[in-house]
Amino acid sequence: MKHLMIDIETLGLEVGSVVLSLGAVVFEPYRQKPVYPTVTEFADSLYFYRVFNRDSQIWQGKKISADTLCWWSGQGEAWRKLMSEPQEDVYLALTELSKFCTRIQPCAVWGHGAAFDLSHVENFYRSYQLDPPWHYRMQRDTRTLYDVVYGKDEAPRQDLPYGFVKHHALYDAWLQAQSVYDAYEELSA
Repeated sequence: MKHLMIDIETLGLEVGSVVLSLGAVVFEPYRQKPVYPTVTEFADSLYFYRVFNRDSQIWQGKKISADTLCWWSGQGEAWRKLMSEPQEDVYLALTELSKFCTRIQPCAVWGHGAAFDLSHVENFYRSYQLDPPWHYRMQRDTRTLYDVVYGKDEAPRQDLPYGFVKHHALYDAWLQAQSVYDAYEELSA
């Protein structure tokens, strides 16, 4: 049964902030580790990645946090890479994410925290008069799982593969899917 891990990068912690990018990774926590994404696989059926048009979001009233912008300015390569990637029309990108979800039909959709990634994405959909492509009962939270398995709301540190970019929505989604797989293995041991 396929699960979907979603990660976003934003310009604020509050729902209604500008969403910079969204990464999603298909994985099966009961069967196999998620496959590490490479640039040539970004279009693969296991991955979804989009960088959203920032100007249209600001025009629509999405917010930018000065604290978050300051934090991003200290992220070096991750920030430069994100700012140089082509931006896509938000409505089109959300429609493509819906089609991706329809095609893979996940039984669960994960975010890193009960009130961050999925809450932002659902608000994003609604602000464009679209319905999120999952039912609220499909939502899962990594932090709760980690707390049950490890006694804290973070997964144990992992060695990161060559080429891993921190604070990149697709790579972060992969790492979180990997961590969920590891936690499921721990539970079944």
